Amino acid sequence: MNIEHFVKQIAVDFGLGEVFSFSTMRGSANRLWKFHTSGGDFVVKEFPYDNIESISERGEAARFEANLIQNRFVVAPEPICDQDGEYISIRTSSRGSPCAVRVHRWFEGQPPLVDDQAVVVQAGCSLRAIQEAGRSWSVSPTGSFLQENSDVLAVLDRYSISNSLNNIELGNAKGAIDNALELIHDGESLAGGWVYTHCDHKPENCLSQGGTIAVLDWDECGHCHPRLEAVEAALRWAGGAQPIRVRFMAFMIGYNASGQPIEQLHELDFAKWFAALVSWFSFQGRRSLGDWPQVTELEKASAAEMARDTLLSLQSSLDALPNWTRLI
Repeated sequence: MNIEHFVKQIAVDFGLGEVFSFSTMRGSANRLWKFHTSGGDFVVKEFPYDNIESISERGEAARFEANLIQNRFVVAPEPICDQDGEYISIRTSSRGSPCAVRVHRWFEGQPPLVDDQAVVVQAGCSLRAIQEAGRSWSVSPTGSFLQENSDVLAVLDRYSISNSLNNIELGNAKGAIDNALELIHDGESLAGGWVYTHCDHKPENCLSQGGTIAVLDWDECGHCHPRLEAVEAALRWAGGAQPIRVRFMAFMIGYNASGQPIEQLHELDFAKWFAALVSWFSFQGRRSLGDWPQVTELEKASAAEMARDTLLSLQSSLDALPNWTRLI
């Protein structure tokens, strides 16, 4: 199957109109396309790494997103249904294998100005609104932060052989992962129910339009402990592993304005941050090892580098953890 056929298939299946041009987009572990058509501009996303369970979860996430947009809880790009009324559709991918595909209408906006405290306050408000809507959508007494279900230490062993990690590097990586997994486990045991929510709220997944924060990329939606999602999101809006305290505080001001406030931080509050790093290492490690046959050699090399960088970020985050508890 060639790419032109894929483009035509998607345009017909999702009712996008005649395609005038299309191009690939960067910035996602999945595959992104921009279609310029007689019906407007659209973003098409392929999910080549999903299994059947993941595809079902994507569908639930899409329905949640559409509900919040329709009820004006958030501003976000319009999700587009296929001819069967489904947001997630199994189609032959641009590389010839079946995979899940979804479509959004193109959204015009600018990257949010993270140094503008008013913008970051608004970001905190938006996450609180999403969580409150999610509380009505679905709740769970417990949950898991780890998105990648593979045995991460087994992935590390395979990765270390493929990338020639020496004994010291391997020992340090195993120690960091063990410490992170212990913190993640304890964080998942914190009291309080889990709500259905965005799960990946960060500047890279937002745009600013007319002074309003629009939230994008809802594909990771699931149940999450609201406090721990808020702390991770605040850290991302504050700059990540080297957070700027004034940004962290601005996000928390917005988040605290309309609900139970977070007034003191503990190490376990950062469990979701560490779960994201562990999951990202496992995913990129597996990509680099060719666990998915559609991954190109260039993508494998890039994934190997991202996996190594993630191991370094994991260790530096563990070292910084005591300082993070003093951000409030």
